[in-house]
Amino acid sequence: MENMVARAVFFSKYPQAFFALVRTCGRRHTGSCAALALLVLATTATASGQSLVVTSGGSTVSQGNTLSITTVPSMPSIVLSVNGGTSCDSVSYAVSVSYTDQAGQQTSATYVADNIQGDQSVTVSWAGILEGGTVTVSWQFDGVNQSSTLGFFINGINPSPSAIDAYASSGPWFIRNMISQESSYRQYDGFGYPLWGAPDGIGLMQLEPPSRISLDQDYWSWPANVADGLTLLNGKQPGAYNHWQAQLSNWVNDGSSPAVPSTYGTYCAFQYPQNGGDYYGDADWIHAYNGNYFTLWVRPVPGVSPGYWSMDGYNNSGYVQKVCNAVPQ
Repeated sequence: MENMVARAVFFSKYPQAFFALVRTCGRRHTGSCAALALLVLATTATASGQSLVVTSGGSTVSQGNTLSITTVPSMPSIVLSVNGGTSCDSVSYAVSVSYTDQAGQQTSATYVADNIQGDQSVTVSWAGILEGGTVTVSWQFDGVNQSSTLGFFINGINPSPSAIDAYASSGPWFIRNMISQESSYRQYDGFGYPLWGAPDGIGLMQLEPPSRISLDQDYWSWPANVADGLTLLNGKQPGAYNHWQAQLSNWVNDGSSPAVPSTYGTYCAFQYPQNGGDYYGDADWIHAYNGNYFTLWVRPVPGVSPGYWSMDGYNNSGYVQKVCNAVPQ
């Protein structure tokens, strides 16, 4: 035992010699190797000669680099390892990703891999979720926290317009115009981070809370953003159609005069009777996505004022005209 303690003191003073011994012994001398390792590690508080290695697609990831979520979309490959680790060593990793948007809303996730054999690499698995922003990789070597962390970034690449159109094809006839108006077919801004628009819209469909039912995925997964946008839009159809029918009924009851005015745009022709044009209920549906409705029959006040149509009269936002004039990508 005295001899082993003496060797431990020697190796703690000259750790390079210790790690050379460990590489030689491997797992062949499990008892003495383990005992010696415990003694030395009890004497030395930090790893000596080891360094964290992060790669993606076979290339080394350096401090401040940027990786990208693909257009598929899928997370970039991230492989973790330690240069100088051996089969006698144990390594643990933590990969934290976080992002804060312009309204102060945050997305985040953490991947943890514990007790990985020191001479083995591990590929980060996000279990199907997409996350981006600032990435920090921290690690432990043989149970000791290491100060040499690595920081880099993950952003996203916008999909092609044709991919978006294919995914949104179950939507109504105006869905492509709506996506063009909301985001110009962009999930990400010019820096590759989630496209944000006032007051607090995110992504292709500019989803606002509480309509981000997929939470973080509405920021980083363009299919999730489109799917949740369609869910929101489809949920507004019954109310919009009922609203138009109520305006029409009041107009008829009030004498059907003056006539319902037509509303035209590059891609829309709302009129009543339709006569091959577009249904006014759809104008209310479009407007409902942005709040309120488009059609409004202001009922007459006998002896005071006649009835009249006030299209876009709830807030005069011009949203329906903007959608109708938005060019699909």
